[in-house]
Amino acid sequence: MVTIDGLGSDEQAILTQLVDQLKRKRERNELRSSYMDGKHFLHQLPPTVPAYIRQMGIVLGWPAKAVEALARRAKLDGFTLPGADLADWGMDRIIEQNDYIRESRIHHLASLEHGPAFLIATSGGPGEPDVVITRRSALDGTGDWNVRTRHLDNFLSVIEWDGTRGDPSEFNLYLPGRTILCADGEVQERTTHSLPRVPVEVLRYRARDGRPFGSSRITRPIMSITKSAVRTIMRSEGTADFYSAPIIGLLGASEDTFGQSPRLQMLMSHMFGIPDDEDASPGNERVDMKQIQQASQEPHVKQLEVWAQLFASEASIPVSSLGIGMTQANPTSAESYLASREDLIDEAEDATDGWSTAHVHTLQNAWMLAAGETSVPAELLRLQSEWRDPRHSSKAAEADWMTKVASVIPWVAESDTALDLIGVRPAVAERLRADRVRVQGRATLRALADGNAS
Repeated sequence: MVTIDGLGSDEQAILTQLVDQLKRKRERNELRSSYMDGKHFLHQLPPTVPAYIRQMGIVLGWPAKAVEALARRAKLDGFTLPGADLADWGMDRIIEQNDYIRESRIHHLASLEHGPAFLIATSGGPGEPDVVITRRSALDGTGDWNVRTRHLDNFLSVIEWDGTRGDPSEFNLYLPGRTILCADGEVQERTTHSLPRVPVEVLRYRARDGRPFGSSRITRPIMSITKSAVRTIMRSEGTADFYSAPIIGLLGASEDTFGQSPRLQMLMSHMFGIPDDEDASPGNERVDMKQIQQASQEPHVKQLEVWAQLFASEASIPVSSLGIGMTQANPTSAESYLASREDLIDEAEDATDGWSTAHVHTLQNAWMLAAGETSVPAELLRLQSEWRDPRHSSKAAEADWMTKVASVIPWVAESDTALDLIGVRPAVAERLRADRVRVQGRATLRALADGNAS
């Protein structure tokens, strides 16, 4: 039990409950991290595996592939405020100072790895931005989710663990209206903030009843299939040493034959002679050599393909992404390419729907801290997150789609939003808009000059 001097009885009770909750989940979260990092080794090995293969530490990167393949499809592109500009509210500065868009990929990876990832908005200190947005994974953070308010009632953010006792030695306890910094068994500092709630939002993947914090992308079936595939690889390693070596049987040879020509030499030699055995029974004087068909690696390959197909089905990714079934690696058309990734695209759209609210609330929390406000203005309630299309359509397809839209709704082609719809990157879109303003300015000056000349 972690006891902190300076905490009230209610605060100590919340801390005790959150520490117990974090430690209960930590073992499973560390297990998933080991799969993600390729550091999980089998403890129950097949009895047929030779001793030297048991020490090789064979691992598979399939779980990381499942996480990263989805993260690459679910990319945050930015934020929009319909009817207003983000700069008018200073939101662009908050996003830029925290490198929010680029770091969102790390937030998403943490959510996919463990289920929840936590985004914390706090006031910056000396030399820091006005508002600092940090991240905590499920390994070092937990809280109580309120199903009625759809926010956290409290949150524990562990900064450092005691390696001896396995308890947090330095941490922040976030409560409504206040934050308590604790270290060395006592309260170091208490700070207050203007937010009406805990300044922590949860990026949840696959949240459902009974699992308000969501579920990890590295599911139990994925871990089980990965272990089975590793065992198959181990078996193939064990037979690979004998796969290319011919198996030869000598009928009628005496033991003296092997003394004259060692077994290894017999296997490696291109030509060797064996004398007749004069003491052999009639009909067996002449040694007869038989070559026995060696074992094939094909059963191991076939079994690994089965595990790959099961894994691909569970992770909603193409089996070709696992390096198996490469005949499916080059679809013949854009339609077949999208069809092969339909499940992954659906997963990405579902994941972004679950993350959008947390991203929006995090920026709203940051704005309230920066402005010292206790509520979000009505204008900022319209803040929306923008996501990149998970389909990864080609530029030609997007341009063709825009052409068809403009033929039905001509004024869309004149809108600045058209650049975003055809997949033009935000930085390039800004340059194009600036170039258009300059061209229009030159045209206006020429018109004025022509009018004065006449």
